[in-house]
Amino acid sequence: MKSYELVYILRPDLEVEQLESIIDRIKQRIVEQGGSIEAEDRWGMRRLAYPIRKFREGYYVVTRFTFNGAQISELKRFLELNENLLRSMIVVAEGPPLKGKEPSEREKYSEEKGETPALGLEEPEGDTGPAGAEKSDEEKGS
Repeated sequence: MKSYELVYILRPDLEVEQLESIIDRIKQRIVEQGGSIEAEDRWGMRRLAYPIRKFREGYYVVTRFTFNGAQISELKRFLELNENLLRSMIVVAEGPPLKGKEPSEREKYSEEKGETPALGLEEPEGDTGPAGAEKSDEEKGS
């Protein structure tokens, strides 16, 4: 059996219980058809590059699994029939399995508030002052 990655985007207006139910149903379907789940990574709410069914955001999930290639078409059909999925894509996985990461405090807060975290706007670690800023007397060591 080969390793595959499934990336799918769920509607942003779903409740947490609905999200969990749909994600569990997809994983259950993979296992029922003889596959096994290797890893899952929930990226959370992200802005879409373009509107899909009038939605500008979606909840992203990446699942890596082993599966019999002959049954991929059945899995694709199952995904297409789910009206809560905006998009899905299955590809043959390459490289080591993905590692699920814990969301940062900022991502947790944004998800609780229903906001989309600002991507690429993470505060840099270390000195956050403007370049060329005057140092205080303590920093100068005088």
